[in-house]
Amino acid sequence: MSVLVRGVERRFGASAALRAVDLTVAAGEFVALLGPSGSGKTTLLRILAGLDIADAGTVSIDGEEMTHIPARLRRIGFVFQHYALFRHMTIFENVAFGLRIRRKPPREAEIVQRVTGLLERVQIAELARRRPDQISGGQRQRAALARALAIEPRLLLLDEPFGALDAEVRKGLRRWLRDLHRELGLTSLFVTHDQEEAMELADRVAIMRDGQIVQYDTPEALMDRPINAFVAGFLGDAARLPAEWDGTALHFGGGQLPPLPASALRLAPTRPGPAVAFIRPHEWSVMVQEETNATVRSRHPVSRGVRLELSIGEHVVEVELPATPLRPGERCQLGATAARAYDVG
Repeated sequence: MSVLVRGVERRFGASAALRAVDLTVAAGEFVALLGPSGSGKTTLLRILAGLDIADAGTVSIDGEEMTHIPARLRRIGFVFQHYALFRHMTIFENVAFGLRIRRKPPREAEIVQRVTGLLERVQIAELARRRPDQISGGQRQRAALARALAIEPRLLLLDEPFGALDAEVRKGLRRWLRDLHRELGLTSLFVTHDQEEAMELADRVAIMRDGQIVQYDTPEALMDRPINAFVAGFLGDAARLPAEWDGTALHFGGGQLPPLPASALRLAPTRPGPAVAFIRPHEWSVMVQEETNATVRSRHPVSRGVRLELSIGEHVVEVELPATPLRPGERCQLGATAARAYDVG
């Protein structure tokens, strides 16, 4: 099922939660809404679900206008951050709930068959007779997802589905959810503040700020070519350094760093003058030689090698290398291999 959002606005008193939001989601796509707190992510998700009403704009699902259709008639599955399971019901009864309250519920034998199949699919069939307080957080989230899938939704919405879980459980569930999404061919949108989660799960990511979508693209495009300084600074680790662009080279680091030619810039400013440069940890070169411009402040291992914290003048940058003999207190020559640079003002 495809989703089309056009000009959606939502205000709470004098505050604009959403401002003229446009969004297109293709059938079978997995889209993440990513942004800082208060950027409008959950509000947009609730409007899609029919749990909130837009002040302006339209929402269509598979070509059908949904703007004034009640939530109960939209056939949308919604997974909340804190599960929202009924504590007095067993896991089986929780998953069956949406089927039993329909105007024309399936026969009991069909309900049992569907719920049993879903619990097997989400790998908690053995927990069917337990209550939510008798299982782990990760298992409760699987139960919440099974309940959302029980009504055979045409659209699945997830609001920070792993936010209440510890890091190790989140990683396992992320992989599992991605595989399940592909297997079922669902169209899904999920809200997250976790950049790693968005980049790992989503086909496309909408970066939100102040009630607007700033950039909407694939994870690879967002990381490689962020549209502005906000997106560049929000996504991943990056050193932010004042710079000067003369039209052919970028000068930064207070003159202590070698200038970068235009060919090394993934994005260049639009005009000569003051600029801001973003360099990711893996986009630095570090050489041990007589001529030096930086001092190692700290060193610690990471999954892909070693991360150094270096001071150069008044700036501190993080550098990621496969290996290095450098230790805290030692000097080295630091230079950038690539950068993204934006106009100031």
